[in-house]
Amino acid sequence: IESTPFDVFQKKVEAYYANKAAAVCVKNTIQTVAIVSGGADKCVADAAHAGADCFITGRFDEPVWDAAHEENISFLGLGHYATETVGVKA
Repeated sequence: IESTPFDVFQKKVEAYYANKAAAVCVKNTIQTVAIVSGGADKCVADAAHAGADCFITGRFDEPVWDAAHEENISFLGLGHYATETVGVKA
């Protein structure tokens, strides 16, 4: 994707999933994204090590906030159900 300010990116993602995100803004500009539907918040380090600026998944347990800061990656958790249904609808 083109470099996008985090807040603009967050709004686009929330509109796509039709759900409000639990967000951690670590990087102010997003260009690369890793996505795993459902309950994959424990994969935030894997996404960071793969070079993503932001990780999107469904579940957002409290430890992900610290992990995102430690791994220098932004995070959007949109709810397990919301992230699981887009593939089925497509």
